[in-house]
Amino acid sequence: MNKKQMKQTVSAVFLMATIAGAQASTVSLVPASPTVVQGDTIVLDLNVDFSDDPTLGGGLDIFYDPALVSFVSYDADPGSGSDPAFSRDPDDKGDKLEGLAFGNFNGISGPVRIGTLTFDTLAAGTAIFGIDVTTNMLVGGFVSSVTFDTQMPDFVGATVEIKPVPVPAAIWLFWTGLVGLAGMARRA
Repeated sequence: MNKKQMKQTVSAVFLMATIAGAQASTVSLVPASPTVVQGDTIVLDLNVDFSDDPTLGGGLDIFYDPALVSFVSYDADPGSGSDPAFSRDPDDKGDKLEGLAFGNFNGISGPVRIGTLTFDTLAAGTAIFGIDVTTNMLVGGFVSSVTFDTQMPDFVGATVEIKPVPVPAAIWLFWTGLVGLAGMARRA
């Protein structure tokens, strides 16, 4: 093998390693709608993608603003491949959902919806939902089903805009008519 071929081979191996390293596992929240009206519910899908390194599972915490939303429920997706014995519903701590867990001894890979979270809206504003590895002592972080090494997926939260309840046009028309009648009554 000459120097040019060696250089090309090393470059190709380096490029493949860089591309493989660029792929990362993700845990993300995906809102059903980016905007809701105050009084409606916010629905978030909890999605994972462990395509490049299947996971045995792990736990996570979800942070939220209790002045804007209140937690209603978490529904695990039975088609996610998560073993119910590995699953754990989160503890609602008032500003975070702690210790939500899922997994399977056979591993979970590929893009998968793990479950759905539902929140009630309490006030208008921008509701930000963050995710991080759990601080719950009963549940650990993520573990590779291939190497059994600790995994650090990218955590992608969600933002939902909560709009105030619009005042119906009929109320404005009613008040305009009432003021008009009051004006006519004064003249008479």
